[in-house]
Amino acid sequence: MSRTLSVLADQALFRDAASEFHALEQELQVKIVQVQVGPGLPEPSRAELEQVEIAVTTAEQHLVENHCYLPGVLKQIIVPALHAPNLKWFSCAWVGLDAPFFQTLRSRGVRITSSPGVNAVPIAQAAVAAVLMFARGFPHFIRMQRERRWAPVAGTMEDPDPTFDRVKGARRELAGQTVVLVGLGAIGREIARLLNAIGLRVVGVRRTPAV
Repeated sequence: MSRTLSVLADQALFRDAASEFHALEQELQVKIVQVQVGPGLPEPSRAELEQVEIAVTTAEQHLVENHCYLPGVLKQIIVPALHAPNLKWFSCAWVGLDAPFFQTLRSRGVRITSSPGVNAVPIAQAAVAAVLMFARGFPHFIRMQRERRWAPVAGTMEDPDPTFDRVKGARRELAGQTVVLVGLGAIGREIARLLNAIGLRVVGVRRTPAV
């Protein structure tokens, strides 16, 4: 391994993906130099940042360690990356790549990649769970439980349940209703699949024509 490759990443990523980094070394025949960032670690030196060619960040590590994603990633990854003059590739875990710091990196010729769809399934499931929750009147039931009182399924005149159709004397069933989804990326497509499965008609709206 005659060449070294300097990588800027969270210390947890180097720890959790140690086998993947080792396999990468073998495949590329390079020695990976770890420039670690994270809580309690000193900031990378100027000399270290001058050698960095790749920066990698994942949302999960910052959520776990900082309880809030953006402040952690801004301080620990993006700021050092902006000060790495020889950076060639920035890989991140989120989809939106229109933030100002990305524009700065692009103007320097840095290649930027993201991970679209990596969390599509759990996010889509959460969205559909919200649809079911409101459709079946769960907020009404939860509020009654929290207040330790009983109220009819339809609510009362003073405290009506908006999901109950008083004319029909029942809740509106989801099957046959129409949902409009704005955005048909990986998350939108998965939401559409799940809503179709429970009988909803789905209309998708996207910014660009389908190809």
